Amino acid sequence: MLFKSKSRLARTGHALLLILVGCSPVLAGPKAMAEPLSPTELLTIMRESYPPLSIAREKVKQNQAKLLEKQGAFDTVIKSKAEWNALGYYQNLVLDTEIRQPTTLWGTEFFAGYRLGAGKFPDYYGGKETLSLGEWRVGAETPLLQNGIVNPRLADLELLSLEIDRSELDIVEKQLKFAKTALKTYWNWRVLHQKEVVAEELLMRARLKVSQLQTEVSVGKTAPIYVTENQRSIYKRQQKLLDIQQDKQSTQLDLYLYLGPAAAVSTPAFSAPPLPPAPVCENLPSTGSVVQQSLKEAQKSRPEVLQLQLQQRQNDVARQLAENFQWPALDLYFELSQDLGEGSKTKEQTELLGGVKFYYPPALRKAQGQLLRIESIERALNTELNFLSREIAQEVNTLLLQRKISCEQVVLAQQEIEVALKVAQAERDRFQLGSSTLFTVNLLEEAVAEARLRYLDALKAYFVAESLYPITLGLLPQS
Repeated sequence: MLFKSKSRLARTGHALLLILVGCSPVLAGPKAMAEPLSPTELLTIMRESYPPLSIAREKVKQNQAKLLEKQGAFDTVIKSKAEWNALGYYQNLVLDTEIRQPTTLWGTEFFAGYRLGAGKFPDYYGGKETLSLGEWRVGAETPLLQNGIVNPRLADLELLSLEIDRSELDIVEKQLKFAKTALKTYWNWRVLHQKEVVAEELLMRARLKVSQLQTEVSVGKTAPIYVTENQRSIYKRQQKLLDIQQDKQSTQLDLYLYLGPAAAVSTPAFSAPPLPPAPVCENLPSTGSVVQQSLKEAQKSRPEVLQLQLQQRQNDVARQLAENFQWPALDLYFELSQDLGEGSKTKEQTELLGGVKFYYPPALRKAQGQLLRIESIERALNTELNFLSREIAQEVNTLLLQRKISCEQVVLAQQEIEVALKVAQAERDRFQLGSSTLFTVNLLEEAVAEARLRYLDALKAYFVAESLYPITLGLLPQS
């Protein structure tokens, strides 16, 4: 009677475990080690501490420093010179200082200067001689054609400003790229925690059978081979559990790479929360109504598209520079000067000096080579932009299709679990009556577990598609 009570108790334990499994296909995950990690927290930590993003931010600072360096082309320049002839018949002293200021006004440069020439000068150096208080002068130089129609200094600043914009977009592109990989790893990590629960429950059921079978063997109700068969099932299920645990640990290491100092590998700082409820497929919008609107949003937000558009603008600036060098250099200059103090009467009058400078290389091979290269870059950018639009369309369609199919797979997996549970329970009852074998019971129990694992895989595929959808549009998911 005692043996029968123990046997009845074991069967009751099996039934209770089966009811718990049937009521919730995915039970609660492992005991929380610290605090649950949500996708939003993962992305927030990644943006703040992930080293490749910090490197990309430093690239922006480097380009900003280059822009400051190029802005130095418009800095005020002071030049001074002193000459002293201490020996010989013509002993003299010449001091000359000039201040130049480049401007953005048609490439014009303004200058002002002071020169003092004292002593004796030969006639051919008479221009260095000044009155006793020296000579003051002001003037300007203006390019009429080359470097006037297009100011190379301004063009350099515009090119660097566009490069800064591109490097800032590169940060966004890397954030989206790493967020995509991190979210895939994250959902795999959360699902593996639930898969571990399924494998542990399957193993626990096999171990519970041992005591029941040993009791039945001891009273001669069951053959010893059933204990051996059950032990084989235990080894198989232990191996399955170890495989899942290995995948979980490996995925956790991959995930913690994105969390950086916020996570410790030896003592995990985050736990995997239970999976969200299964999606309702009827609430999903139809693919056709979403794709066109999604493509419009992606064209405005995807950093790769915006970067190519900035490259096109840079190429336009480069074309303007190349066309600029096809013009001859024709510069207009003038200088107004006045000597002060005592000395030669010839130095007392105000002087106005003006003229033009001309330079033109007839071959123009430099400019022609630049234009040919720029035209080739333009064709390549147009081709790349068109192909990128097709790639984005393919990504959007693929994700929407994955979300739809995986949602349907979740529903099918739920139905499969219900049927598998009923079949396993019926076979277990037949085994208790002696009409089935332990081998068949084990197979059907494993079929239940496999159905639950497929359910978890379908959930993972759905949540990955749902998480990656805004990334495909060029937006970081916020929740």
